[in-house]
Amino acid sequence: MKNRPAIIVLTLICTTLAILLFSANRKIATLKLELEASQKPLVAENEIASASSKITAEMELYPTIGGDSAEFEPTNEVNAALVQNTLKNQQRVMSSIANMRDNPTMNKIIEASQRGTIGALYADLAEYLKLEPEELNYFMDLLMFRQMENVDFGMKLMSGQLSAEERQQMADHLQEVNEEMKEQMKAFLNNPTDYAEFEYYEKTMNERMALSQLDQKLTAIEQPLSDESYRSLLDMMHSEREDFDWSTDLHDQEKNDISADRFSEENMQKHTDDISALNEQIFDAAMNMLTPEQFEAFKASLQATTDIQLAQFEMAGQLLRGQE
Repeated sequence: MKNRPAIIVLTLICTTLAILLFSANRKIATLKLELEASQKPLVAENEIASASSKITAEMELYPTIGGDSAEFEPTNEVNAALVQNTLKNQQRVMSSIANMRDNPTMNKIIEASQRGTIGALYADLAEYLKLEPEELNYFMDLLMFRQMENVDFGMKLMSGQLSAEERQQMADHLQEVNEEMKEQMKAFLNNPTDYAEFEYYEKTMNERMALSQLDQKLTAIEQPLSDESYRSLLDMMHSEREDFDWSTDLHDQEKNDISADRFSEENMQKHTDDISALNEQIFDAAMNMLTPEQFEAFKASLQATTDIQLAQFEMAGQLLRGQE
């Protein structure tokens, strides 16, 4: 099976770019305020409110999952007030995000968006399983049951309103939801071979994202992979990851410990170094499986998706550490 849809990679890219754009806008706004404050030690209260409202407007246009305003050191009392207002506005936005699913209209929008993304991610598997329309709807319902629980958790996590204990309780609940979904999926597929393919499909989602981008590149240069070559690459990448000697447990997708200690900066750096070493092993193995042109495209694709995944991983780590 080839995971062809470009939307898989584009969804990750757009999410990351939106967050980075907000971060850049906020830094620019804060730096402008610092400059104005240094030039005008005495600023009228109405000017402070006006400047703060500008940042608030930007935050509403570009909500993000983490905050880095604290890294800007206030230079005087005026700037301190502005930064404090910014942080308060950010918390308000995060709280609003956490309550989005309480709004029926917004809830429908979120569910439709998630269903579209899940549909793209699992399109190849659905095709492999040869699901009839009614079967496909039920298949999607099972996946959406788990996905929306993850969305709920993500929104509440972003709000910063959860204690460490509450976060862990929700993580434990998500693990239970995942196990329940798998049991229902096993009963639905009612075929050991099909269920094994489902499990393998989920375990190799990261590899499939890289190969999806590779497929786009190779199609453009008229050197597409055969189905057999695609599967061989997929199996090799998965095998290399499974056999890799990891220095932390951050690669373990089944572990539900979301403590700040586990996602410490030291562990995050070790995980990043591990990923780089793993990619080098994968490159060595892939070199003998591809033409020179295909290999160069493969390296670029894997590195691009790795960068996106690590960026998202780092943002999640910053969020968890910042809430301790």
